[in-house]
Amino acid sequence: MEGSVLGPRRENPTFAAVQPLPGRCLEAPGEAQHGTQAMSYTFPAPSAICLDVDCHDRESLIRTLAGTLAGCPDIVDLEAFTRQLIRRELETPTGLENGCALPHARSAAVEEIVLVVGRSREPIDFGAADGPARLFFLFGVPEHCITQYLKLVARLSTLLKSAEYRQRLLEAGSEAEMREILEEGRRA
Repeated sequence: MEGSVLGPRRENPTFAAVQPLPGRCLEAPGEAQHGTQAMSYTFPAPSAICLDVDCHDRESLIRTLAGTLAGCPDIVDLEAFTRQLIRRELETPTGLENGCALPHARSAAVEEIVLVVGRSREPIDFGAADGPARLFFLFGVPEHCITQYLKLVARLSTLLKSAEYRQRLLEAGSEAEMREILEEGRRA
């Protein structure tokens, strides 16, 4: 698709050097993979990292994080994807325990898995029983990539159970430091 409801796709230099990564959705419909791959799944590197986001509610945080994907070649319709993220969040909140949330959607507006990691200045209610969140892993997955979607949710949920790992993400002083911590988690 050459354009979207937002107009023709723009090239964004941020995404010009993005190379295919392990964990990207390569399965065709009906070709779910089985076996030990779920245990060794490496989630994609984040397309963007947003530190100290100044938002006060779920919708504004989702719009802010999703907005960083403008020009991403794996998003064919950012506006539609953002609407799907918000609708999905309103239907079934994605807050996890311990101050984390995984706002996400399976979407035809996404051609390959995309991930944005964010940290807010103030906690935001994402519907978790134990309170609001400060760490956010927003992602989109093509509709047909059910296996990768399930593996990504499982991998992030497992990783974020570690209090030490969450604390390191909360204390990261720069985007580079956050990327380094995330890379350790991707490869663990």
